[in-house]
Amino acid sequence: MVYADFPPIGPPILARYNCWGNNFNPNQDLYPSSLFIYSPTWCPPGGKNQPNPDEQEAAYNNAVNEFESGNYAEAKTLFESVVHLYPSSVFAQESMKELFRLEQFVGNDYNQLKTYLTSNDSIVADSVLIRLGQFLANSCDIKLENWESAISWQENRIINPISFQDSIFGIIDLGYTYLMMENSGNKSSYTGLLLEYKPKSAAEHRERRNRLLTLLPEGDLNNTIRKELVELESDRLLNNIPNPFSTSTTIYYKLSKPSDVVIKVFDLLGKEQMKIYHPQRPEGAHKAEIQATGLSAGTYTFTLEINGVRTDTKKMIVVK
Repeated sequence: MVYADFPPIGPPILARYNCWGNNFNPNQDLYPSSLFIYSPTWCPPGGKNQPNPDEQEAAYNNAVNEFESGNYAEAKTLFESVVHLYPSSVFAQESMKELFRLEQFVGNDYNQLKTYLTSNDSIVADSVLIRLGQFLANSCDIKLENWESAISWQENRIINPISFQDSIFGIIDLGYTYLMMENSGNKSSYTGLLLEYKPKSAAEHRERRNRLLTLLPEGDLNNTIRKELVELESDRLLNNIPNPFSTSTTIYYKLSKPSDVVIKVFDLLGKEQMKIYHPQRPEGAHKAEIQATGLSAGTYTFTLEINGVRTDTKKMIVVK
């Protein structure tokens, strides 16, 4: 028996890769068992018995299937099991995200979820999971309308960023939180320290977000666009990136089926300034480049026409 003769507080004891024997029962053999992280185990001959990637993925997919089938309590248990058994895997990270998405169906108790995300042994022992847990805990604060806590955490993320990318997304998330606070049922007049990042309107927030996204390395920007395209409704446009722009910008759109596409650009008087044809584009996401050549500085609208029917309109700004 392994006995820890001190209060069960502080960081957990890492006891991975030990050979406990065939009759190992952590509740009987470790005291207090909650203080020890003992998986995965190892027994000779051979080296460390790392979890099989196929097993990790199968466990995660099993949890997803239960979620999609409406078995929410079972899904929650399975996602938590993935976090506990495979904390170093990408499936643990995805399971934590799914636990946040699942909470509205399984109990809507974001206080309890926040506690789990910030105190679970497997999470706090892993440097990647603990950062993700803090981010998701902040999302819980937004759900709970704990505005002061949410804004303070995001401001610290901006002031003390882990990376350049983290500071960019921190500014974007802070602006979004202020908008959520303004539109919430429990309005608050709280303002933090970084008032320069508090948007005056949703339009100002979108403009700042698009401008900040252009500062990201190409890989990060592509990942952000891919995520937004996944969430975009079919036959709709994304806001162009960058916006405002001086030389060129990119328009993204998504099709529900193979279609003939026309993108038109109009000035504020409604006069057509540009037309781009994309004949017989397949179903899915696409993009179109717009050059500022020939366009004066000012505000324009651009439209998406699918098989001759206008389905969406957005605004863009040209600066010279």
